[in-house]
Amino acid sequence: MRDAAIILQQYIRGTKTIHKTVSAANLKQGWGALVIQRYWRGYRMAQIYQVVRLATITIQAYTRGWMARKRYRKMVKEQKALILQKYTRAWLARRRFQTMRRLVINVQLSYRVQQLRKKVEEQNKENRGLMERLSSLANIHAQTMDKLQGLEAQLVKSTNQKASVEAREKKTKEDASLVSLEVDARNPWLQIVSTV
Repeated sequence: MRDAAIILQQYIRGTKTIHKTVSAANLKQGWGALVIQRYWRGYRMAQIYQVVRLATITIQAYTRGWMARKRYRKMVKEQKALILQKYTRAWLARRRFQTMRRLVINVQLSYRVQQLRKKVEEQNKENRGLMERLSSLANIHAQTMDKLQGLEAQLVKSTNQKASVEAREKKTKEDASLVSLEVDARNPWLQIVSTV
């Protein structure tokens, strides 16, 4: 048994030695494989890093471009909104101004109409006063004309009477001078007295 144990021990020790030899070779191969794997992994990681870096740069560029376009569109919208607001405010201001202008013009027109009505009423009162005065003056004129016509008639009558009186007086004077001539012719003494 002892021999069997020794054989077994030798066998096991031989296997161990073989194992050690095989494992050293394996280890060398394994170590080489590990180095190759490490370099391969490093190379692959560098490639992946380059791909990821390129993808990241591309994504960042697209994202920055998209954000810039979005900001630009927002600015354009805001600018358009500002322009629209500007034009809307200007339109509203013009509309308010026109409304205020119309109101002011209406107030001015109302005031002017009121002033004109006052003037028309005053003129109507003045016209009525003038018409009353004119009618009273017309009555006075008519009365004066009647008086004048009466006076003219009296004047004509007086003139006619005067003319007839003067004609009678003239005739009387002529008659008197004829009578006096006759008397003188009849009475010579009177001729002497009248010559002296």
